[in-house]
Amino acid sequence: MTDPADPGPALLREIAVASGHLIERVIAPGRTWSPDVNATVHVLVVLSGTARFGCGPDRHVAAPRAIVTVGPWTFATVEAVDEPVRVLEAVVGEATVPVGDVLLPHAGVFGSYGIFRSL
Repeated sequence: MTDPADPGPALLREIAVASGHLIERVIAPGRTWSPDVNATVHVLVVLSGTARFGCGPDRHVAAPRAIVTVGPWTFATVEAVDEPVRVLEAVVGEATVPVGDVLLPHAGVFGSYGIFRSL
């Protein structure tokens, strides 16, 4: 469950505005190691950008159009995204993310994500 005092969702919205995107949905807002987040989040994404997921031996690079399965622990330890990642196709739980949405991390709250629709 997200901590109400956690600034993650508000900062995600600030990032969306600053980068010219409209927030569509927030995925796993809040602190990285939330047991609720780690237990439930699973994302399958086809990427057109480049992202680095995980850390240490689990780290891997998603090349353009790579298919990346982000399970609970990998999702929670996303290290960096080199550029806004355009989602060609994504499934978040039971929900399908529309083509053309953008998946961006929130750098200040490690592991928090938002899905943004371009303005």
